[in-house]
Amino acid sequence: MVGDNEYISPSGKSEHFQRCLSRVRAALAKGSGHFPEPLRWIASLRTALAEDSSTANPEAHRTQLIGVRDRLTVWMQDRPADYR
Repeated sequence: MVGDNEYISPSGKSEHFQRCLSRVRAALAKGSGHFPEPLRWIASLRTALAEDSSTANPEAHRTQLIGVRDRLTVWMQDRPADYR
């Protein structure tokens, strides 16, 4: 969904998306060592969820899902130059 003030480029991608993508690429250029904690949190979550995408599985891991989401949010907010 595109916001009222977003421009869709001829490629079909919004300008906001392009800006976000550029920032992510810049962060990735710093290497995976730039974000070892988030990678561990995500890996742990993937292990817990395994390949089961049934409704019951995420519900059973709701606390862990929300915890990882919140830790990622705080981590990214502490690095505004990379992720805003």
